[in-house]
Amino acid sequence: MMRCHLNKRYHIGAIAATMGLLYWPLESLVHTYLFHEGTFLQQFFQPDPNEFWMRIIIISLFLGFGFYVEKLFLKQQQLSRIIRQQKDEIQLTVDCAFDALICINDSGQIIDCNNKTMSMLNYSREELIGSDFMTLLSTAQDVTANFQELLKRAGADEVKAFELILLLKGGTELVVEVGLSSIRREEGVAVNAFIRDVSERKRFEQRLHLADKVMQGALEGIIITDKDNVILAVNPSFSQTTGFSEQDVVGMTPRLFQSGRQDEQFYSELWVKLLGTGKWQGEVWNKRKNGELFLEWLNISAVKDEEGNATHYVATFQDITKQKENEERLIFLSHHDQLTGLPNRVLFFDRLHQSIAAAHRRSKLLALLFVDLDGFKAVNDGLGHQAGDDVLKEVSSRLQHTVRAMDTIARVGGDEFTGILAEVGSPADAVLVAEKIIAAVASPFDVEEELVHIGASIGISLYPLDSTDQEDLIQLADTAMYKAKDAGRNCFCFHGDWLGARD
Repeated sequence: MMRCHLNKRYHIGAIAATMGLLYWPLESLVHTYLFHEGTFLQQFFQPDPNEFWMRIIIISLFLGFGFYVEKLFLKQQQLSRIIRQQKDEIQLTVDCAFDALICINDSGQIIDCNNKTMSMLNYSREELIGSDFMTLLSTAQDVTANFQELLKRAGADEVKAFELILLLKGGTELVVEVGLSSIRREEGVAVNAFIRDVSERKRFEQRLHLADKVMQGALEGIIITDKDNVILAVNPSFSQTTGFSEQDVVGMTPRLFQSGRQDEQFYSELWVKLLGTGKWQGEVWNKRKNGELFLEWLNISAVKDEEGNATHYVATFQDITKQKENEERLIFLSHHDQLTGLPNRVLFFDRLHQSIAAAHRRSKLLALLFVDLDGFKAVNDGLGHQAGDDVLKEVSSRLQHTVRAMDTIARVGGDEFTGILAEVGSPADAVLVAEKIIAAVASPFDVEEELVHIGASIGISLYPLDSTDQEDLIQLADTAMYKAKDAGRNCFCFHGDWLGARD
């Protein structure tokens, strides 16, 4: 036996002197290397369970030999403990990995997997180990031959990630992304399949794709801005409506489109509402690229993160210029005479109601005039309806020039007109207007190269001298008009004896 110490060299005699402490067939070793020079690596066993390696260099001589212990390696027990610790750390890392990891041999069988694989596929380790990986592939894809080829390629180099559809336990399909790489194991070369669940990402991509399709195909103009109101994207309908291309506006703010019709207070109130509620809608006048103004119905919504902070704004709008014009036209026609453009009976009653209320607040007089044309029927019957229409339009124009802007002239019948003189100072003011009307209508009309003469009979009622009721005032003015006709036409009469009848 001999005892060996670290980093010490022993000659043959010294080794022989230590026999009894180290079990070793020294005679066999000497015989084997008697006539050779080289290195001998042998494992020595001591009475305790510790193991170590030593390298013995033997030098042969002509008449003898010698050898020495060059280096003592780390004890095997310590080395095994370190290796086990490192292996446990690696296994823990693999099992805690975000991705599933499946090890496949050259026959396509699963020989190992991590915990993520089991949770992802809903299989136990016992169900997976030894099974054919191809059975996990959905039949909805034609990848059998291709995947076998990928496994072969992975043995030579790493295969770029690709998508597969896997079957979970129970038959549910799962879209995954797979990367392959080779690994050497004791039983030979195998392939590691790194698998990531991308089903949520695919659904998100599909939603983005759908949203983009909706945005591109939307009939409404769409603008997307960041939280600072800088434009990030617009859709084709935006460009079609405004004339601005996406390149024109990206990086700009919507101030580029302001028409100037709304003041700063308007936009300040808009932002107060938007920041407070996350929404705003209303009519806005904006400007096209060619400078033309247009009216739009605008909806703005804030896009918020999980903490409720606005990250983006989405504005959708429709050009309602024509629609608004049509609406205003319909409103105008419903309140105005189609032939003359004067307020009709509906608007007349509304204006009279408002004027009486204003006169009452200010303690003023109001004069209501009822005007009926004298001799108009003969013109209409003799020259035709077109000639009669031309006369009515000219009468309307002349009547409007006899009153103030605050007053109202309305057509309430075929050849009947009314006048509302708001806030007159005295009955004499009504007389002046009535005389102007009579003079204006008495001037000849040139109809189809023929001069036509007509007149006007006018009845006048006063608020509040005659009545404070709207219907009564109308009836009293109408009665006064007939009194004027009975008095010889082409004159005016008050309902009361305020001034009497005058030619």
